[in-house]
Amino acid sequence: MGALSRADIARGGGPDDRGQWAPKGARTMHERAGRQLSDRGAGRSLAGIAELTLPGLLEIPLDRIADATAVVCGAEAVSHAELHSRANRLARSLITRGVGPDRLAAVALPRTVDAVVAVLAVLKAGGAYLPVDPGSSAAEFSRVLAEFRPVCVLATTDAAPALPVAASAETVLWLDDPAIAAERAAQDDAPVRDEDRSARLAPQHLAYVLGCPGTAERLEGVAVQQRGVVALARWAGRYFGTETLSSVLMSSSLHCDASVFELFPALAVGGRVELVDDLASVAARGGWSGGLVSGTPPVLAGLLAAGADIDARSVVLSCENLPAPVRDEVLRCVPDPEIASVYGRPEVTVYSLARRAHGPRGQDSAPPGGAPLLGTGAHVLDASLRPVPAGVPGELYISGAGLARGYLGDAALTSARFVANPFDDGGTRMYRTGDVVCRTESGDVEHVGTLAAPPVPERAAVPS
Repeated sequence: MGALSRADIARGGGPDDRGQWAPKGARTMHERAGRQLSDRGAGRSLAGIAELTLPGLLEIPLDRIADATAVVCGAEAVSHAELHSRANRLARSLITRGVGPDRLAAVALPRTVDAVVAVLAVLKAGGAYLPVDPGSSAAEFSRVLAEFRPVCVLATTDAAPALPVAASAETVLWLDDPAIAAERAAQDDAPVRDEDRSARLAPQHLAYVLGCPGTAERLEGVAVQQRGVVALARWAGRYFGTETLSSVLMSSSLHCDASVFELFPALAVGGRVELVDDLASVAARGGWSGGLVSGTPPVLAGLLAAGADIDARSVVLSCENLPAPVRDEVLRCVPDPEIASVYGRPEVTVYSLARRAHGPRGQDSAPPGGAPLLGTGAHVLDASLRPVPAGVPGELYISGAGLARGYLGDAALTSARFVANPFDDGGTRMYRTGDVVCRTESGDVEHVGTLAAPPVPERAAVPS
């Protein structure tokens, strides 16, 4: 099904099977059903994460896994102890340059160990990282810097050749500059604490901002909070398990939100993250063996079709509904894998629905989209924000710990897409996905189509 108008689902929550308006008691029943669906995720809260920040989460396992390998990139490998030591030193340099809670630092680095160190350093300083493609043109760099105004940019001279044209000299921290290297080496590598930062770091502070394409005139800066990434990492630890997360392939670039899923859950349990340019490079080298590999169905299918030897405990496919032929191809090519289909948007911290895609090969359709993650609510609503019964199309709204703060500097767009949650008295919000879904009798969510995009509201600035 293609794009739909909101009128197509306007009566979804009210009519009964005969297309007539259901009596009040029936609507109440449907509202209870809608609450039960959202409660499947949100009601099973992630105990113990309310006060955790992302740097705090990543430091929890350090004592027991200090010498274990944390990041691998080609011939370079660093342990968890070395990763944190290098990040702590860099974080202290960033603090002196103004990086702190809700202050942005742009990271214009390719997928290397230095890039992971830089991201972790920004987080330890209390700041939010803003990933930028190092291959951007001077005009693209200028647009990002003007739009989001990071206090500094982390880069290397060889990887970001156009950056000097776009940024002032005092803004850029050139990590390959001998003077900067000497400054970092002189810093204390002890853990960075709140007394070292410009202000206390809290779960509601930003972890990263993604500059997503909006219109020709502007970017949409999705501002994701610390608590959202912590919730994602904790969910992944429970859903996939420590053994699977002990070795994860990171094939996504930092400016793709899938990189958040590929990086932080593994580091949070003391696992190893292997960096590659992309999944095509895995095929070129023959394959990969480890715990978890993820990607979109077309990319994974292409990888397997190229003859890559993949041996992974879990194959994670990001899609609305998993195509049965792709699932069957994974089952044919990968030895006894767990297959998970996941759905999400940048505005909900990568993923909000998941399902283990088990089932006999050759069946007509793969399992539907999935159920809410722990700490997440999935609401299927009509145009009046009323829950619709099972089998009736409605718009998918997401609530819970993973919701982004909104769009950086754009109150109008934030208000249009993040709306008050009528199912919670605590003043929480829901994200309006624009996706049309149906709730199955089991409570899972199946993708049906996409609503026609509403007009983008005029920008209304919010205080930074």
